[in-house]
Amino acid sequence: MMNLSAYCAGKPLQPGLETVLLMDDATVEDRWGVRRVLNVPHKDPRNPVLMPEMAWEDAVAHPNVLFDERDGLFRMWYTGCDHTAWMRQGPLRTWRDNRDGQPYFVAYAESRDGVRWERPLLEGHSYLHHGKTNVVLLGRQKAQAARVMPTPPGMNRTERWMMTYKDNRPEGYGALCLAYSDDGINWQEDPQNPVFVGLQDTWQNMVFDPMNERWLMFTRPTCFAGVGGVPGGPTEINYKRRCAVMIGKTPYEFGQPRMVLWPEETDEPDFDHMIVSRVGSHFIGFLGQMSAPPRMIFTVHLAFSGDGLHWRQLPDRPAYLPHGAPDAFDSGSTWDAGGIVTIGNTMYIYYCGGRHGQAQGNRNNVVGMGRAQFRRDRFIAQMGAHTGGFLLTREMVVAAPELVVNTTVADGYNSDPAHATVPPEFAVEIVRRPEGGGPPRPVPGYTMAECTTKAVDLIEHRVTWKERSDLSTLVGQPVFIRFYLKNLGIYSLRFQSKTPT
Repeated sequence: MMNLSAYCAGKPLQPGLETVLLMDDATVEDRWGVRRVLNVPHKDPRNPVLMPEMAWEDAVAHPNVLFDERDGLFRMWYTGCDHTAWMRQGPLRTWRDNRDGQPYFVAYAESRDGVRWERPLLEGHSYLHHGKTNVVLLGRQKAQAARVMPTPPGMNRTERWMMTYKDNRPEGYGALCLAYSDDGINWQEDPQNPVFVGLQDTWQNMVFDPMNERWLMFTRPTCFAGVGGVPGGPTEINYKRRCAVMIGKTPYEFGQPRMVLWPEETDEPDFDHMIVSRVGSHFIGFLGQMSAPPRMIFTVHLAFSGDGLHWRQLPDRPAYLPHGAPDAFDSGSTWDAGGIVTIGNTMYIYYCGGRHGQAQGNRNNVVGMGRAQFRRDRFIAQMGAHTGGFLLTREMVVAAPELVVNTTVADGYNSDPAHATVPPEFAVEIVRRPEGGGPPRPVPGYTMAECTTKAVDLIEHRVTWKERSDLSTLVGQPVFIRFYLKNLGIYSLRFQSKTPT
């Protein structure tokens, strides 16, 4: 949504009817007396929801879950690891595919409720001496870090689903490949594979950028500051673990990876991976930070961007998916948060968890997949203090008559330093530049004093004023929106057509 150069040249934002997340300067002009609060998802008490249990699974990772509305199914594609094949293809260099299998392959599971998963044993999907398996893609030397999405328009394919995955091909190491399927089980390779060669060892994922009509592929860089073999230089930290993006007008023509996110002074030393989803106005990144050796512990943090290129984190770096209790499957690490599944007013995230870090080995780890959930679009709240605060949006064009906000009360009610209960307060006013010029001013009829919207915890909260039930008189005009927040936080806003009466 955000093009800062165009905005500073006078062009207001054009949010249309999409959700506007109010987490950073991509959509926020200014704030006073307001702080940002991370909304940490609730982990499902039934976790883990998937563990390695098939004979061909030494480990499972990279959960990629979509909800198929047509069939009423949660569908999961995940990476299975065969440790013997991994050792022979990698350290030992003795690998033969017809004898050893693949170090990484794509496996499939499905569920009616998203918690109890079935791994169907499929005809025509053998693996080594196993006649029926849930392995749906092997690749030439491997099929790693798969991502599945509805097949985008313009691909000239009739299949419902498109997969991106990484293979090793004669053209080179780290080859990005595409495949297609109607049922999610039987996959056909793209005849133009590979579409890019030279990817690093991480989880790639591709996201469409509607504002610029381009594809963004998030991966690792191929050029970095650190180098090995320097006398007295660093030897323990993997300097390749950073986040990069490639831009392509189509999935067939990506440019070279360019660095967009590296560890700051307050971060862990390695950014192992970042899985990116598009949510309304923003790109949301689930960033797998990794601690230094010897433990190399993963923790998922939240990163966010208005354009997919300029990325931010909260300054205090709170964990987005903290480690679990000492007896939990994810007590030692969380990683591989594989995107968002939205059903009604709930968003779900599937992730990997383990009792230790990466350095403790790869075979038969006590590693599984968990699910966490949160209320829709609630990533980061702009929270007003108990003394009150203000938030001003960027100037944006009113796209529809109704203004709907997603608000939450601060911890039920917060207390001031004297422990007196301070009820939450909320008000909204519309600010516009006068037609004759001059500084922006509140629009008569849309001032804070005239706002009738109550302070509540509600995902869909329509804003009204005493004499104005909506923004009908302002549709198509650029405005700023000013919020007064007292013991109340706001996550997002959006414009919508009139609710039927």
